[in-house]
Amino acid sequence: MGLLDAAQQRNRRRDILREIVLLASGSQRYRGSREELVPLLTDPWCAIPLSVVVARLLRTPQAAARFSSAAVSAYSLTPAAIHRLRAWHHAA
Repeated sequence: MGLLDAAQQRNRRRDILREIVLLASGSQRYRGSREELVPLLTDPWCAIPLSVVVARLLRTPQAAARFSSAAVSAYSLTPAAIHRLRAWHHAA
């Protein structure tokens, strides 16, 4: 999340690299925090999708917005789904 934030806020590769250093060293805003979304120490396979995200962000920092919108659209309810849920609720 920190990488996406750095990319989306500033759109500069050096800010993404700086954020990677902060994350890896546990410095500044990451001091005392514990990674839950990508726990590399307990699940090394997490490095694969993390590497893909880092590579895409370094290639195109503007990709952060696409990552965010794709994640939200993958789990958000569409108007059609809301309509179906309401119809199902009224039928019950």
